[in-house]
Amino acid sequence: MGRSEPRQSADQLDVEPAAARRAPAILNYYQSTATANDLLIAGPSGAGYFYPDAWPESSFAAFLKRTYPYLKKTGMTIPYVLNRIAEQNVPLSEAKADAYINEYNVPGLFLSWEGRYGVELVNGKLPVSTIQGISTVQDGQNILAQAKANWDGQSPLFVSLGLLAWSMTPTDVAALAESLGDEYEVVRADQYFSLIRQAYGLPAKP
Repeated sequence: MGRSEPRQSADQLDVEPAAARRAPAILNYYQSTATANDLLIAGPSGAGYFYPDAWPESSFAAFLKRTYPYLKKTGMTIPYVLNRIAEQNVPLSEAKADAYINEYNVPGLFLSWEGRYGVELVNGKLPVSTIQGISTVQDGQNILAQAKANWDGQSPLFVSLGLLAWSMTPTDVAALAESLGDEYEVVRADQYFSLIRQAYGLPAKP
């Protein structure tokens, strides 16, 4: 990679793809007011609010295949996945990860809302980025400062943060981004997963 620095994904809004049918005026507002720095992503988990590992495996791939046109029509082709069993966040199973690759053709997934961040390759081919939740600008600054302190200064480090909408606004996002030094690069979700795929030696497209 030409540059190796901590990278933070930002400037994306988690929206329900079925809004194309249920709330087209609201979706149109988001799309028509978006700038080059904004990207709508699908979630939780795709077209409809669901937990993948709670869904019967026998019909999961078929459901993704049937709902993929909603993602494609709205341009929300990167999902934020919330995966819970018995009120606990759980990793995405290999079978469900394969279904996302095969039926949603995803370059990567955001997962959960945790007290940590990280990237792993599920099945050796699907980048899954765990989101660390924050509720204030200071939370984000602290997490990114710690990431920088632990960074080796050579290899790329990827950090995805989830902002609590009840306590943070787009103004807070801008303030957080503007407070970062040149070591950081704030990118959209599509750029984020493109960089991850490059860093992990994966094909540019799944």
